[in-house]
Amino acid sequence: MASSTDFVGCTYMVSKDFFEEYGIDIKAYTGVDPSDIPEGAVFPYRYDTEKLYGFCVPTFDGESDSVSALSDKAIETF
Repeated sequence: MASSTDFVGCTYMVSKDFFEEYGIDIKAYTGVDPSDIPEGAVFPYRYDTEKLYGFCVPTFDGESDSVSALSDKAIETF
C-alpha cells in the first residue's frame, strides 16, 4: 500500500479478519502474505470522507452509488 501525505479522509486500523470478511485481497492491499501476518496485527484502511458537523462520513462519487451518507435526508437530520 502506498503512503501519501496528501490523503484527506479517515483511517481505521483493521485486522486480517476485516479483509477476509469483506473479500479484500490481503496480500494485494498490504503486500504481506496472509500466512506471514502475526496474530493481532492491524493495518490502516483509508477511505475518502467529508466533514459533516464534526463527523467523518464516506464520500460517494458517481451515479453508481445508490446510498450516500451525505443525502439530503442525512443533512436535514443533522
